[in-house]
Amino acid sequence: MREPSYEVKTEWEIVEDFTKQRFDKLPGLIPGKLGCKVSAGKLPAHDSKWDKVSIKHGKKLPAFEGTVPNEMTYHDPIIQELANEGEISIFGTDLAVAALMTSSKAQYPWDLVIKKAEGFLFIDKRDK
Repeated sequence: MREPSYEVKTEWEIVEDFTKQRFDKLPGLIPGKLGCKVSAGKLPAHDSKWDKVSIKHGKKLPAFEGTVPNEMTYHDPIIQELANEGEISIFGTDLAVAALMTSSKAQYPWDLVIKKAEGFLFIDKRDK
């Protein structure tokens, strides 16, 4: 079990208690259709040879040869440029958005950092 990043103190005022069970019972939310403002980075094409991998027919994963950026949302130069344009008010990295999208099914704790600055929200997944 992962240690919490912050120790909850008894003197803290509870604004709202939001348990996983309550989160699971939320009605299905239907997101609005959004466009893509900026496309940054690259994603390799899907390789269909991985579709048939199973326990019986295993396959060794090749070593990853790329780099994994660990830039916080607030410090990302592309996101800073978008914030300066003023058309978008909520920003998040792929890791933070993935944590939010899968949180109702997560078996392990997830820890997000939400920073509010100049009317913008910047959402990050907390470092280990």
